[in-house]
Amino acid sequence: MNRMRSLTVAAVLMFAAGVATAQGGSPLTPESASEIIAATARNKQMVADVHAALGAAGIDTSKVKVRARDGVVTLSGRVADAAAVEAASSAAAEASGVRAVRNKLRPAH
Repeated sequence: MNRMRSLTVAAVLMFAAGVATAQGGSPLTPESASEIIAATARNKQMVADVHAALGAAGIDTSKVKVRARDGVVTLSGRVADAAAVEAASSAAAEASGVRAVRNKLRPAH
């Protein structure tokens, strides 16, 4: 598990360094790398929290994709009906750290 985590961290650092260089930014510093890793972890946790909130609200998440970035959650895919679309927005908004919800869900019917 630690080897996998180390490989993941290395991949994130290499990606971030490439992005910073490609965008004409300064080289990646240990501090900025740490912030990138922390932000990635926060976003992953937010996705997990939103999935849990949707499940607790009785929403079938098998066809729902959740993305999170800097407190903004995007929901996409299909749910049972229009009521589930609205319930998903409300449930996602209640998850820890969520500042805004972009609801792109569509009813299956």
